[in-house]
Amino acid sequence: MGKTFNDTITTVLLIVLITGLQACIKEYSAEGGPVIPVQDTLTQPPVIPGNDTTICPECTGKDQFEENRWSFWESNSFLCGVIDTAIVGADRDVFTFFGLSSCSSDTNLVISVFLDNEKLDRDRQDLVIPKVVFYVSINAGSVYWLQTRPGTPFNMTIYSYDHQTRMTTGTFSGIVYKPDGAAVQVKGTKFKV
Repeated sequence: MGKTFNDTITTVLLIVLITGLQACIKEYSAEGGPVIPVQDTLTQPPVIPGNDTTICPECTGKDQFEENRWSFWESNSFLCGVIDTAIVGADRDVFTFFGLSSCSSDTNLVISVFLDNEKLDRDRQDLVIPKVVFYVSINAGSVYWLQTRPGTPFNMTIYSYDHQTRMTTGTFSGIVYKPDGAAVQVKGTKFKV
């Protein structure tokens, strides 16, 4: 009798919990209501006269190695941002870092690196890594503005890794794709994390 009673109580509690949680779900549909226009937070960087180069004001002077920062050129556009998160795998053979663009609060960069037979388990220098996943998303990840594709060359070079401080300095470069499928080159890159 004890087991049947416990099963009945457990079943009743689960039903109450499930129906109670469903009642907490908020309906976000606004069918028939006024259409609220989406505000675009992307700012258009200024064009430097004479060479059609675009650099947002926040990236001026950021074409250098700075701790917790990234930067790169894509065609005639210079982009930069902060690295606010870096994660290293338990075996120290894979790492990811990401952070927001300095030019727009809804644009971010993510890079994942697969070291294969190498590890970040001691001081390292001049590692060239061909297995890199790179993308820049806009609108909080809903659109990939630039992204790598399998089979297309994209490399990272770690100039130095200090195992004591865990500081990594390097570059990345290669071919990435825009949403329309156009291939472009990312170059003149820098990161320090």
